[in-house]
Amino acid sequence: MKNLPNIFKSVTILLLLMITLSYAAVCLLYPWRELAVLEMPAWVVRLVARIPEYVYGAEKKPIVILGSSLIIAPPEGVAYEVNDANDTSWEKSITHRAIRYSEEIQKHTGENLGVEILACPAAMVSDQLCILREMLRSNNVPRLLVFTVAPRDFIDNQVGDGIDSTWVQQIFPLRSRRTLVPGDLSPQALKTCYKSHRTFIDIVRRQFGNDFKSKLSAYLPERKKDGDSKAVKPTANAALQLPPANVPKVIAAKTTAIAKAADDPFANTLRDYKQRYDPPNQRQFKVQVHAFEEMLEMAKAAKIKIMIVEMPVTADNLALLKPAQRADYQNTIADLATKYDAPLVDFNLEKLVHFDRSDFDDCVHLSIKGGKKFIPLFAEIVSKSSAFKAAFK
Repeated sequence: MKNLPNIFKSVTILLLLMITLSYAAVCLLYPWRELAVLEMPAWVVRLVARIPEYVYGAEKKPIVILGSSLIIAPPEGVAYEVNDANDTSWEKSITHRAIRYSEEIQKHTGENLGVEILACPAAMVSDQLCILREMLRSNNVPRLLVFTVAPRDFIDNQVGDGIDSTWVQQIFPLRSRRTLVPGDLSPQALKTCYKSHRTFIDIVRRQFGNDFKSKLSAYLPERKKDGDSKAVKPTANAALQLPPANVPKVIAAKTTAIAKAADDPFANTLRDYKQRYDPPNQRQFKVQVHAFEEMLEMAKAAKIKIMIVEMPVTADNLALLKPAQRADYQNTIADLATKYDAPLVDFNLEKLVHFDRSDFDDCVHLSIKGGKKFIPLFAEIVSKSSAFKAAFK
């Protein structure tokens, strides 16, 4: 201890140093996927983890497509909601879709240009900004960025005000740890750093808590109350038993109608989107518009050509938007596209293409029939756009 500097002779300083080094070791070495599955299903972790894996990886594609599940629909031969944690069909579907887009673009250009789809279900515009920001920090810069949008990406009521709690925003700090160190000393960078540490510590705390509870329960003896063995247990399918035969026909018919409605993906998603759109969330809209403009500014500064594509949704879905709400959304997108010289294509315009109900699996996701119509046209429009020509001249 005699040869140590005075600052290291203090027990308090040494203790703080040990805590800091221990915390840094946990941040760097703790298995991030184990933490992520506490926040979201395992299949979502794998699906969203594709994005930072690409962003921080060595592979670079000249064309990157950003968006939500709309750009990767229909998932080829898989369900939109996955219950099997080991199911990799979504990832395979996205990989194959990127190859399809690349092949379709090659038909029009003669060039074999790699395409990467960094799309995530339920992604907001602020999530796309997060992805682009990290791409620029990692010097993984595409020549053309195709940003696919829909009204929900700007006004989703179900997201709430905590835009840093989305799947994309949660995965990046766990995967990269970069946000655990502020990029600079600006208030926004320090705030982001603080939120990342708070989220990380909370997840680790819950992970240790769950491990402790599981180990504790393994050692505690099981207790049986007197009479448990004699108690009559309800059958597993008690709730599924059919009503007696003398139930009035009106009630039986109503029950059947409710069951059919529950199985109708159009009715289900329309109910869901009504809650997402109504009441209009102006605060969320302003936040997402700010993120949208910031993304356009960043792309322009990095000399990335950008194209904006309005994804097709059903007329029933668009009808859920209040007239003023829809006009504000469309005018804002158009104004910013003009301001930043980004080509804007709206697939909901009848003069471009007509999608009917049979082209959708629900009120927003294209069906296989709709996908066969959309994919070639999307590739053709992208390859003939001014942004594409400027990026690959």
